[in-house]
Parts: sequence; structure tokens; C-alpha cells
Amino acid sequence: VQRRWGVDQLGLFRFAGVNINVVSAALEDDLAAFAKDDALNFYTLPTNGEWIVHVIPYGMAIHTWTFERDQSREKMAADQTTRLRFQARRFLEDLEDAEKIFVFRTRTRYEQAHIDRLLAALRRGGPNTLLWVEEASSPKEAGELVIAGEGMMRARISRFAPDDDAHDADDLAWIDICERAVRLRETLSSNGKTP
Repeated sequence: VQRRWGVDQLGLFRFAGVNINVVSAALEDDLAAFAKDDALNFYTLPTNGEWIVHVIPYGMAIHTWTFERDQSREKMAADQTTRLRFQARRFLEDLEDAEKIFVFRTRTRYEQAHIDRLLAALRRGGPNTLLWVEEASSPKEAGELVIAGEGMMRARISRFAPDDDAHDADDLAWIDICERAVRLRETLSSNGKTP
């Protein structure tokens, strides 16, 4: 969605295979593994030869979108290590700035304790806002956006893109939810409240 609308943000978790517990653990660790040479392992996917970065302490696999046929292991490892360290530092700075809304979209219905852990990890650095996005279970729920506690908004979108076709997202629904979330946060902030 982002790329099709001209927003191609760098993002530490954007192309990572993660679940809520992995993200929470990484944030609770202040993303320290990204600074350790022995915490990163590099391998290729047998299906297409794409280089993958495995962040060992977090059990996180990150797509590089570079391929064995195009780039040596040494060059790729140096480039990806530099990129990931930059993104980890930037993510921590964003947490300190507390100006962004952090979005977690999931098909999995997590228990509230898992969501609370993620929110607490995000808010360790400052009064950050989590936008938790789930797929609506009925047409009536689609587009719903509510304040779900201090620092948290919950939204329901009509549908996510299928796993096998990431380009088949409901772009307009995503834009609508994100715009409304920004406006809601701004309104609350201007009234001296924390979303």
C-alpha cells in the first residue's frame, strides 16, 4: 500500500517475519541484537536464492530483496548489517520522539496480555501510540476506529491483502483508517489528552 501511494518508508519490521511476541521482546531489549555481529545470520531461500537475515536472539527473519546471483555474501552481509543498524537506531529515535503512530496489523486474534506487552514496550521510550489493525469479521465492523486505552487505538479494516498477493490490499480503506487515526490523535493531543 505504502509504495503504491508514493510513501516508501524505511522500516525495521516492514519486511520481517515476526509475531507480536518477537516485536515485544526486541523492543524490551532496546533492539540491542542489531548491534551485535554474532546475532545476525545470513542465508538464502532455496526457492529463489533471496538473501534472508536471521536475527538469532529474536528469531526474526528479514527479507533483503537481494539475491545470491546478484550479490556476494560478504557484500550483502556488510550492506544489510549497516542498513539494519541504521534502522534500529532510527526506530529507537522514533520511540523517543513519540510523534509517530505505530501500526501493528494482524490476522491473529491475540489475548489482551500480548497487546498490553507490545504497547508497554512501545511506550518505554515515550508516550507513543499503537494503532492495532485487525480484519473486520463483518461488513458493519469495517472502518471501525476506537480508542482502546491510553496510547492505543484499535481499527478494523474490510480485508487484508492475501498472503500470496500483497498488492491486493484495500488501499482506500487503509488510507481512511490512517488519516482518521492521525486526526483523532491530533484532536486528543490538542485537548491535553494522550490517545
